[in-house]
Amino acid sequence: MSHTSGFCSVCGTPIGPEVRFCPNCGTPAGRTLPQNVTALQQVSAIPQNAAYFQDLTVPHPEQLRINCPTLPPGAFMTSFWLIVLTLLSCLICGIAAIVESTMMIRGGHEIHPGQFGFCCYLFFFVLYMIALCRFLYRCWRLIQDGYAHTTPGKAVGFNFIPFFQIYWIFISVYCLAKDLNAYAARYQITAPRAREGLVLTGLIFLWIPYLQPFALLLLPIGFFSMARTAEAIQDARRPGAGSF
Repeated sequence: MSHTSGFCSVCGTPIGPEVRFCPNCGTPAGRTLPQNVTALQQVSAIPQNAAYFQDLTVPHPEQLRINCPTLPPGAFMTSFWLIVLTLLSCLICGIAAIVESTMMIRGGHEIHPGQFGFCCYLFFFVLYMIALCRFLYRCWRLIQDGYAHTTPGKAVGFNFIPFFQIYWIFISVYCLAKDLNAYAARYQITAPRAREGLVLTGLIFLWIPYLQPFALLLLPIGFFSMARTAEAIQDARRPGAGSF
């Protein structure tokens, strides 16, 4: 549907003939003000702090429901506990594989890659990666309103690029914590804050030798806080909640 070139009836931003929504305030192109609402009343409703108003503006309001389907209650917390469960299983199977290999070496037996502990470790590691990618994808998809650092597909897929993943994990995980908090603040959703500093510290420790055990303690706490924030945002956006 095309419209003639002109200006937004609410904020006055110039819009082209093929634009369906105002790029500044999101008003549908061609919409006129109600007769009982004057332009002066519209302007007077804008907060005095213009920068704050810009932060709250949604550039693509039509994305709010189209790209974010409602998930079952508790979906994000369930994804988090799956990550914890599979990670613990990986650690247990990894330790069992090391102990089994040590005992076979001491007994003079030949070590085969098909050992039970090693196979269990690979199995749970694959499950852990699936659970982690699923959690990240769901969280990033929840906050796609035009301000997110990246898309859900890139957030997950770029982590599999060798060497580049060292940088990208900070985008897909740390920036996720920041964007979740920013999203909740932008739409005035009452939600527990994701612990950005804890997540960043855990990611740094993850790449420093001898500090990885501390990362295994910090990152689950950080992911738990992100799951709580995402859960609160999802509940606020649920039909009938009144936030949107």
